[in-house]
Amino acid sequence: MEALVLGSTRVGDSIWNHLYDLPTIHELQLGNCSLTYINITVMGRLRRLQHLDLSRNNLSKIFNYTFINHVNLVTLLLSHNEISYIESHAFQGLRLINKLDLTGNQLKTLHPLTLNFMPDTTMLNISYNQLNHFPDLHNLTKLFVLDLRHNRISKLDKKSFVGLSNLAGINLSWNILTALRRNVFQNSPNLELLQVSNNDIELIEGGAFKNMSKLKWLLLKHNNIRNMAYIFTNLLSLLQLDLGYNKIDGPIHAGHFYNSFALQQIILNNNHVTSIVGSAFSKFQHLEIVDLKYNNISSLQPYNIKFSPLTIPPPVFYFRGNRFNCDCHLTWMRQCLNRWTDSCKGLEIDEFEFLLCYSGYKIRKFSLIKNAKLENMLCEFENPCVGICDCCGSLSCNCKMSCPTDCTCLMSYNHQNGIVDCSNKHINSVTENIPTIAETFYLDGNNLVYIKSAIFSGLHQLKTLYLNRSGIEMVQPNAFVNLTKLENLYLNENSLTCVDVELLNGLVSLKFLQLEHNSIVFIADDSFKGITNLEVLRLAYNKLVSLPYGFADSMVTLKYLTLSNNPWSCDCDDLHDFKELTYELADVINDRHDMYCFVNNTKNESFAIGSKQHVVGLDYWSICPNQSVIFQNRTIEKHRQVLNYIEVQVLTCTLVIIVLFIIIFTLVFMNRTLIQVVIYNKFGIRLFSVKPEENKMYDAFVSYSHKDEGFVVRELVQRLENKDGYKLCVHFRDFPIGACIADTIIRSVEDSSRTIMIVSNNYLDSEWCQYEFQTAHHSVLRDKSQKIILILMEEIDPAKLDPELKLYMKTKTYLKRTDPWFWEKLEFALPVKAKNKIEDQQLNDLNKIHIELKDEENRLDIQQNVF
Repeated sequence: MEALVLGSTRVGDSIWNHLYDLPTIHELQLGNCSLTYINITVMGRLRRLQHLDLSRNNLSKIFNYTFINHVNLVTLLLSHNEISYIESHAFQGLRLINKLDLTGNQLKTLHPLTLNFMPDTTMLNISYNQLNHFPDLHNLTKLFVLDLRHNRISKLDKKSFVGLSNLAGINLSWNILTALRRNVFQNSPNLELLQVSNNDIELIEGGAFKNMSKLKWLLLKHNNIRNMAYIFTNLLSLLQLDLGYNKIDGPIHAGHFYNSFALQQIILNNNHVTSIVGSAFSKFQHLEIVDLKYNNISSLQPYNIKFSPLTIPPPVFYFRGNRFNCDCHLTWMRQCLNRWTDSCKGLEIDEFEFLLCYSGYKIRKFSLIKNAKLENMLCEFENPCVGICDCCGSLSCNCKMSCPTDCTCLMSYNHQNGIVDCSNKHINSVTENIPTIAETFYLDGNNLVYIKSAIFSGLHQLKTLYLNRSGIEMVQPNAFVNLTKLENLYLNENSLTCVDVELLNGLVSLKFLQLEHNSIVFIADDSFKGITNLEVLRLAYNKLVSLPYGFADSMVTLKYLTLSNNPWSCDCDDLHDFKELTYELADVINDRHDMYCFVNNTKNESFAIGSKQHVVGLDYWSICPNQSVIFQNRTIEKHRQVLNYIEVQVLTCTLVIIVLFIIIFTLVFMNRTLIQVVIYNKFGIRLFSVKPEENKMYDAFVSYSHKDEGFVVRELVQRLENKDGYKLCVHFRDFPIGACIADTIIRSVEDSSRTIMIVSNNYLDSEWCQYEFQTAHHSVLRDKSQKIILILMEEIDPAKLDPELKLYMKTKTYLKRTDPWFWEKLEFALPVKAKNKIEDQQLNDLNKIHIELKDEENRLDIQQNVF
């Protein structure tokens, strides 16, 4: 008998009596058999034993010389017992032992000699014990994998790894290590996997991983590491660095990973990282993942996540759970989330559309970045004078942009859209220089009382001015004369008593004027002269009795007017003009049904002096009899027609139907190509399809400048070949080395169903690109086909265009790279994919996957052994 399998039979210690007469057995499995001891006498007779499984029993001690005669034993499994003590010579004689498993026992200490009688051991597992020290392993020179996780080891030093020069993987997770000292692993230069997660490590000294040129996986998550400077450098083979769930703070920069450029995964989630300095990841050609979730990053720029152009596919960045401040520095991100921009090309950010704002000017906390209003994404002033104007030292200098005391000054990323917020600061005079880039100025809730002339001079960009609730009693003439771009002026809730001729001088762009809740009793004639763009005027809650002559005539562009809660006069002279105004401006007076006038004198005794009358419902002739007057609504009179109501309805419906038909037909005709693209993309049907084309070697020949090769390699080839199954002819791969370029171009065009031309300024500067167009163009003329597909990458200089190319672009449709339907239109323009080509591509893809899976299995051998 060579093997005896009694696992999980629970035969008990009596089994030893039956094993005495089996000296030739090679494999003995006694796992989970309720054994309480090892019979040394019986074991002494089983000298040919190679594999012994004593796991999951009730063994408590291993005595000296238990295995003295087992020179052939290769595997010894003692896991999940109750072993608390192993004598110093217990394993003596195990010269050929390859694997020893002591997992899940109660070992607290091991004698220095215990494990040093097994020179051929390659795998040693002492995990899930209570070891309080690193065991002495100096004689295990062939040890390859060591598992010491879930113990109570608190210290490592240089002597710990003496003799372990072949060690490739070690698992020390779930111990109580507090530090990794300099050169601690110097005796294990072949180490590839180091797992030290879930310890209490606070300090990693510089040089702790010195000369570990073969280290590939370094796992340090769930520790208390704060600093990573000069620690993870010169690790030439490092693929994965996991520092998640630590206390690393401050910025991340390229120096942290200097000369460790083989990195594929950098994991720093759940730390306190505040920012990324420069292009920290631009030199990692094999980068796949950068995980920075749940840190304290508040701002980000495209160059911070720039990666090497040789990195294909692009790495994925993880930023969820960071505390982004949605100011002007994140404008690019907001634009990326809502429309394609150059700064977004190639970026792969996980859950990009779900990133949140934690702060920002008038931006709600935890709102999505993509929903933030661009006009609210502002920054506080950061020396904006530089590069904008020639600044002088005097406060009188118009370009001086210092912020007034106690105020908040904000601006957009390009130093535009400035906001100066001085609300509720108890300011009683505007004396300090105000930044000239201000477009919005908040001065509400102050104690200004008196607004001086030309106090806002120099604010040529100002569009909105808040002066409400500031106790203003008087505004000096020409106070706003220089505010030619002002569109919105708030003067409500003050103590103004009149609107004189010069109050609004210079406000040629004014659209909104708020004057409610003042004490205005008088508006001068021609007060609104020159205000030709006014759309909203609020005059409610004042003390107006009448409006100036010609008021309605100056309100040509008015769309909204409030006049209620004023003591309007019902006297005949005033009432005539006022009733005429309410008719003429009936369409824009928002509160006309809340307007009342007061009778001061009347020719009709039925109206008492001082009585209150509803303006709209008041009959003018009842107060002023024998008066001949016609009130006209300017809108009604302008559009009144003699046609009867039914005729108007019929004519209107007919016209609407005709117009709708014309609009629909025009839209369909103008967008016929897009409609065909959508139908083909969704259902695979080509409307107005042409005759089947002749099968050629390539679906398309790609003509491009070498300076645009990044787009071709990373995007075009990846999409059309790897995803859509087309076969392309491209310079860098399909042109034969040493052949005549001109002949190769001609042959490539003729062997391709289409010619895709990547047109850019670089393309137009290339003579070979021009030759490729000429060749394709002549082929089109000869075959009378639609072979050329132009892709316009950017705005191009018309002067560079070849006459034939210029003519072609005028007469033919071309694709723009920025078109949201770009890929669908490009696929529609390409020939119909042949079934056999697709099947071949799928077969190739399966072969690639098979090869990649094999490589992945080999790469993970060490990790599987440790875990």
